[in-house]
Amino acid sequence: MKKQLTVLFAVFFSLVLNAQDWIGIPLPIDPGAGNTWQIQNDYSDDFNYNSKSDSRFTSRWDDRYNPDRNFRGPGETFWTSDNTRLRNGKLEIKASYRGGNNGVVNCGVISSKTKIRYPVFMEARIKVSNIENSSNFWMLDSGGFQELDILEVYGGSPDPFFSKQMSTNFHIFDRQGPNGPINIDNTYQVFFKANRNVTTLNGTPFWRDDYHRFGVYWRSPTDITFYLDGVPVSNGEHYVPGRLASNLDGSLAQARLQSPTRNTSILTENQRRFTKEMFIILDTESHAGRPVSSQRDLNNNNRNTMFVDWVRVYRPVASDGGNGGNGGNGGNGGNVDGAPIGSIISLRKSGGDRKFVSAVTELSNDLYANKNNIEGDRQKFRVDRHRNGTSVALYSLSARRYIQSNNTNQNVIIRARGNNDLNWERFEWRNRGNGKVALRSLRVNKWVQAAHNVNNSALFPRGNNPLAWETFDWKIENDNKAFSGLSKSNVINAYPNPVLGGNDIFVEGINLGDTIKVYSTTGIVIGTLVAKNSTQVVQTSNLASGIYFIQINNNKTLKLVIN
Repeated sequence: MKKQLTVLFAVFFSLVLNAQDWIGIPLPIDPGAGNTWQIQNDYSDDFNYNSKSDSRFTSRWDDRYNPDRNFRGPGETFWTSDNTRLRNGKLEIKASYRGGNNGVVNCGVISSKTKIRYPVFMEARIKVSNIENSSNFWMLDSGGFQELDILEVYGGSPDPFFSKQMSTNFHIFDRQGPNGPINIDNTYQVFFKANRNVTTLNGTPFWRDDYHRFGVYWRSPTDITFYLDGVPVSNGEHYVPGRLASNLDGSLAQARLQSPTRNTSILTENQRRFTKEMFIILDTESHAGRPVSSQRDLNNNNRNTMFVDWVRVYRPVASDGGNGGNGGNGGNGGNVDGAPIGSIISLRKSGGDRKFVSAVTELSNDLYANKNNIEGDRQKFRVDRHRNGTSVALYSLSARRYIQSNNTNQNVIIRARGNNDLNWERFEWRNRGNGKVALRSLRVNKWVQAAHNVNNSALFPRGNNPLAWETFDWKIENDNKAFSGLSKSNVINAYPNPVLGGNDIFVEGINLGDTIKVYSTTGIVIGTLVAKNSTQVVQTSNLASGIYFIQINNNKTLKLVIN
């Protein structure tokens, strides 16, 4: 999975370091008319690092079961952080023998830090373990009411019915309160073989034999489809006695959600809606009623490990910068809700005099909605993922500073003065649909507003709710990151610097055709690109924290610090 550091040539030239492992693997479904796919960095991970203390892990994942942190696991499962690790560019999720009465099998589990909701496509490349435990890729809400299972397979079962077939599952639980005892499990499980063209187990390999891609498109509450190795699933089978079905595509449209063991009624279309925000979960489990592998097998590292190569998550968004659908992802103290991370955008009042937001240099870079048109860098802001992973930071191109509140004071104008994306610079991005957004200062806990009854109005963090004054039209101004509109500087410079790893930097004051090289502190060339303008974007994706050097034409050298 580790890859050579490469230069990516596409619509634009930008440095890609340890390129994400799914690059070149197309998404298997069209995002819909007028939409484009936008990666969700808070959930996408290629695991090209070696420590769970790395910010690339801690910003996305928790080393535990987040839907119910008091739950040790089903059946003989005992979830423990000791059974997950990062090695050789992969996430390893292990089982091991535990013994005793409080769960016989130690099992690894990770959960996304925040929850996500439709519309979203997600896919993981996984090699399942070779023991009786199930290897799982799934989603669950925090109350345990709605569950989507993208992968469940008993990879090491000696019974080929279980080890040569994996299953997808829908669950809608009737519970006695959040995470309480289950009254009814309304479920529908469909089994699939690795070889979709056969109907017998003899003609298909074990799922454990190789890596496979497991995906789901949760388009809406009633439209959910699954994908295996980049192809919609087909030829699936449902085995509940009295309800046998074959040639299934695994979609929610075909599912008959009811108890598999009791004669309960089938949920109506209105009852089987998947609407809740859910955590993404990767784990191994020892289920109740299933055999437990021997102590020898559970402690055999050649059998007990589920390998995850990568996870990628995308949203369909409108090509003009608006939201491509409903839904969003939440988290503790923030929301990125389909924000166009890495893009340069403009903001415009959604009512009143409808003017564009500017960082006004003459007023210490206070923000005013004061321009009828985009006149230059003052009206342009880059959307960065904040270092806390669950919010955004907006970087003013003209001020070369992050926009911020003045601590918790709601009566001071929002301004572009932050040197780094810290507490004052944290904002929630709340998509309002139709190319509109609301921004909440997480320091003040108020929504940014520009009064519609005042011309050339200043922006304050005063709104209690994301309503009219708190809503702005937004548009991507330079989606290809070839910034011909940026001001020409006579001084070669790189900014922001220091920069949070994963956010882009700008190298300015250069010329078309200049060669830009990035070096480690040991003098190794990490990457090379050719400038396409007087200001060039350099990506820091997958660079570890530390010091680097940027050299232009083997002459001018700049020091770069990545936090």
